[in-house]
Order: sequence, then C-alpha cells, then structure tokens
Amino acid sequence: TLTITDGIAASTIGSGTLSSDRLPTVPVAKGGTGLTSLGTANQVVAVNSGATALEFQTVSSDIVKLAQNNSPTATNSFDGYFDGTKYKTYKIIIDSVHPNSGNTGNRIGFKFRRSNSDLSSNYTFNLHRFMINSAGNSADQAQEYNWQNGDRIKLSQDISNGAAYTLSAVIYLFGVHETTRYPTMIADITSHNSGGSPSDFYRSVCAGVNNSTGALSGFTVYTNVGDLDDGHITLYGIK
Repeated sequence: TLTITDGIAASTIGSGTLSSDRLPTVPVAKGGTGLTSLGTANQVVAVNSGATALEFQTVSSDIVKLAQNNSPTATNSFDGYFDGTKYKTYKIIIDSVHPNSGNTGNRIGFKFRRSNSDLSSNYTFNLHRFMINSAGNSADQAQEYNWQNGDRIKLSQDISNGAAYTLSAVIYLFGVHETTRYPTMIADITSHNSGGSPSDFYRSVCAGVNNSTGALSGFTVYTNVGDLDDGHITLYGIK
C-alpha cells in the first residue's frame, strides 16, 4: 500500500479515476454551487434571502392552475377549489367550446355555486356584443340584461347552428369568499358562427352578480340544450 501524505500536484495526474468521495464541494467562488445534496422534485437552485449562498427553492407563482375539464358536457361544474387562505380572485379560461345542437333559446350560461349546488335565481347581468360578418356588415348590437331575477348569467345569445358555433372567453370571479357581499364576475368573450351565410364573428363583454350572500363553493358552465362536445375549461387561482 502506497500512502501519499504530502499530495501530488494536479498537473502531474494524466489519467485514472478519482473516487467521488475524494471530490471536494466546489464553492460558488470557484464556479460551483456549494451544495452537497439534491432538492425535491421541481425545485430550482436560487440565491438565498441573504444573498450569501445558493439553495434549493420551490417555484412560486401568483397564478396557479387548479383544475381543467378537457371533455366538457352539458353541465360542467367545478367545486372544492376555492380557498380563501391562498387565493383572492379566480380566472376561468373557456377555450373553443361549442354545443352539439342549436335552436332558438339555446344559450351557453354561467352559474355560481354554493354548498356544491347551483345558484339558479337572483342574477343581475348585462351582455353586450359587437358583430361583424363575411358580407362586410357590422353592428353594435342591442344589449341583453336581467335585473335581480335572472336564473343564470348568459355568455351567449341564441345559438341557431350549434355545430358551427364556437365560443371562447376569459372570466374573472370576485368576492367568492365574501359572506356579507355579493359575488361578481366579468367576462371578455369571442364567438363565431362559421356555418351561416354570411358567417358571423362576435366580440362580447359580460358582467354579472348574484344578489345573495354567503361564501361560494364553485361555478358551472353549461348549455341549456344538448351538450358541449369540444374545447377546454380551465380554472386558475390568483393570490
């Protein structure tokens, strides 16, 4: 056995394998991390709060994806995701949903939920849309509204050709954790009907409130005729 006590200059080592337990911890000053262990899944290496060393940290975001429905049907309810200890506001993205049938009175609608049940009364809302079509016509169309006795908030007007109709929207929910104030929503909506002659494109804005108090448990997006047979509905929490 050969024991070297005075060391060997690194420049004299031309080949061979050095055991990992002989490797030093390389500090930041020498291009290393100063870390001797591995973090947990999805953590990142970042500078600590004192700006003195590197450490593993969990990535934080002010917007958190909570749930997604990739196979919407006639009634799409989201419950159990509202958490007032983590989030203040909620964002819903409706991506390219369309009904599988259409006739007079078919609408895509929105309802708040309390104690895992739809609230089906006491809605006030205003839906206003601007239309342009393939014939070059445009119109700032008449608004639709209801005062305190609506059974839902309407995200669309009558859908006459469901198979050719597509709707997308960004919706924000406010006051869902309030117990003494009314919950409200606001939506920015695009929709188009590609099966008509002429084909129509719509930009709509909608705002609504349920005139009742009590913390909410969720919401429902639905069509009152047939099913929603395509698209995605995603819920995000905003801190």
